[in-house]
Amino acid sequence: MKQVGDVVRADIIEDYEGKSKGCGIVEFVDEGTALKAIKELDDTMLFDRPIFVREDREAGQPFRGGRRPPARDWHGPGYGGHISADGAGVCVIVTNLQWKTSWQDLKDLFKTCAPVNRVDVLTREDGKSRGIAKVYLQNEADANMAIATFNDYVLDGRKIGVKLDQR
Repeated sequence: MKQVGDVVRADIIEDYEGKSKGCGIVEFVDEGTALKAIKELDDTMLFDRPIFVREDREAGQPFRGGRRPPARDWHGPGYGGHISADGAGVCVIVTNLQWKTSWQDLKDLFKTCAPVNRVDVLTREDGKSRGIAKVYLQNEADANMAIATFNDYVLDGRKIGVKLDQR
């Protein structure tokens, strides 16, 4: 990434054993450098493997190229279904969560690999977490990336499961 300009930070996403999940986040010093990286490095090879470079499309973050509308930043009751009827996106189910894990914790985690439209932590009648959440992503490719990145990931001391909502 240095070949296109100054890098502020680069993070590799790892699984619970410390092995690379095959994706990462690079922050550049300015928007121009980030856009240059997208233009020059997307769909190229790195160590004999194809790489795909795109902007971080999370609302409120710098370097937005405007290729997609920003992700919505709200939460509320879930609607179920693989592709939400209300336009919330493609849903993945996250299981084995600590009861203390909040929707914001999950949003912060999942947005490291794909834009997050919405997160719903399912609760019992008394308001306590059921240890299950629905994360709505923009499209099926993002959902598949989230599954590949976070299935078997350790969050708050527990190995979480992530799968496509089949309902």
